[in-house]
Amino acid sequence: MEVQLQSLVEAYNNTSYRVELPNEVVTLRPGNHCPALNSFLATGGWNSAAVITAFNPRSTVTSHEENVAANASLLAAAQDRGYEVHFGAGVGDDPKWGPEESFLLCGIALPEALALAVQFEQNAIAFHAVNLKTAIEITEILSAR
Repeated sequence: MEVQLQSLVEAYNNTSYRVELPNEVVTLRPGNHCPALNSFLATGGWNSAAVITAFNPRSTVTSHEENVAANASLLAAAQDRGYEVHFGAGVGDDPKWGPEESFLLCGIALPEALALAVQFEQNAIAFHAVNLKTAIEITEILSAR
């Protein structure tokens, strides 16, 4: 199991998280700073954001229809909680995994982001705090494996 966990975390870290902001598309890469996102968040009065998807729960390939429906539920949940949401996609370096549609939730704190990810059976999220490097944060689903 430990090898599978390491492989999944490596895959998440080897992913570019592209987000459509109002005036530009930014790419978050784990382990890197993102000055454009820092500026956008600061302008909005937010200290952090998370990239979350509902695609492929528990990193199990799921049909496109199921993924779209799950992501629609995630979008509704994020909006119901009052987060400003921007569309994006996680694009892995490994071509075996296609892009996963995702959302940037502005102003969400790490505990809330992880809880929302767990609600949609996700192993991890990309989390960005202003002036820090984007990081992959593991949910309790993956840490329990």
